[in-house]
Amino acid sequence: MMIYSTTRPLLLVTASVDKIVLKKPISVDFDLKIVGSVIWVGRSSIVLQLVVSQSEKEGSDDSDSIALAANFIFVARDSKTGKAAPVNRLSPETELEKLLFEQTEATHNLKKRKRGGELKNLK
Repeated sequence: MMIYSTTRPLLLVTASVDKIVLKKPISVDFDLKIVGSVIWVGRSSIVLQLVVSQSEKEGSDDSDSIALAANFIFVARDSKTGKAAPVNRLSPETELEKLLFEQTEATHNLKKRKRGGELKNLK
């Protein structure tokens, strides 16, 4: 059976990098492990958290520790019109996923309120 999509492909554009936290020096002598997770989704935006970890001893997986963490905000755009496009919702399941989702949503709402206040001050 052939399935046809009724929506156009989306473009994900990097809107900003919210924060980059360097937690320890990164050594060129040991491998890095990079893990990315979607931690929050709005109507047309996605927050992706990247975590870079590095073993403190050669060949040791047990002692991986976080060296760097960063949050990237992407905005979905319609590939033809370039306008904002809705993205699929996110359903956090674990306690950590729920915590990250709630923290990021609170940060998003705070920034949104600040932007609203700044726009009012410009009028």
